[in-house]
Amino acid sequence: MPIVDQIAAANGVNNILNRQQAKQAGLVKELASGETLSTISKVLSAPFETETLTIPVVQKNIELANSVLSTSNQALSSVAASLMQAEAVASEALSAPNSVKSALILQFNGLLDQTKSFVNDASVNGLNLIGSHSKPLTVKTTTEGGKLTISNQQADAKALGVEEASLTSWGSDAQINAAINQIRNALNQVTSIQSKFAAAQAALSAAAGVNEAAALAASSAAAALVGADVGALVLEAKNTAALAEFSAFPIPASEKGPPHEHGLRGLEIRPPHSHSHKE
Repeated sequence: MPIVDQIAAANGVNNILNRQQAKQAGLVKELASGETLSTISKVLSAPFETETLTIPVVQKNIELANSVLSTSNQALSSVAASLMQAEAVASEALSAPNSVKSALILQFNGLLDQTKSFVNDASVNGLNLIGSHSKPLTVKTTTEGGKLTISNQQADAKALGVEEASLTSWGSDAQINAAINQIRNALNQVTSIQSKFAAAQAALSAAAGVNEAAALAASSAAAALVGADVGALVLEAKNTAALAEFSAFPIPASEKGPPHEHGLRGLEIRPPHSHSHKE
């Protein structure tokens, strides 16, 4: 089952920036129309209020998810260390007499049991991805609907397929070699889980960058709509609207001046002859 089900974190940055620009243009248009001048402060603050309030919350969620992933990866490293020690113990048991093998079995099983506490203790604020009571973690990564879902996977030795040893199960070298193969397969699973958690952390980092860009865009847009900047933008918008309205109406023919006459080189233009009538 894949650890990262959906990574939509980094895809919303252009939408965020475009939306901020559209908001700014819309506000300037409203102000220029004179319809909202009595509530300028409300008009200026409302469009950016959502981003101002929600981006920090989203960033906190990302930080928490990163903490859970980091804690999980540290626990997985401890699990891997115990499994490698258990492999060494099993290898030693291959040539050991039964009197020594009993002690090695106790040591082997103790190392496997350790892995349970490693994964069960890998919790942050009640969130656990690798313990016996682990659950998937879904993180809202942007204010534009980006989400990251991280699947849980129990990762103690037993859950990874390594069985406890006994004199009966380790009665032959073939049985001990089977246990060693179980450990190596479990180590591969641990490496795979850690790689997927690292990919999830990379996605969260990208999402945090998107949110920083969104916060900067919201701040810049708000700054452009306060103080003297508002007056300049409104004046510019009004002038643009006036020019557009003026150009929409043609000049009446009665108000037009004489057309320009263009002489042609080499051509003499004479006034027409006057004709007199004799009585």
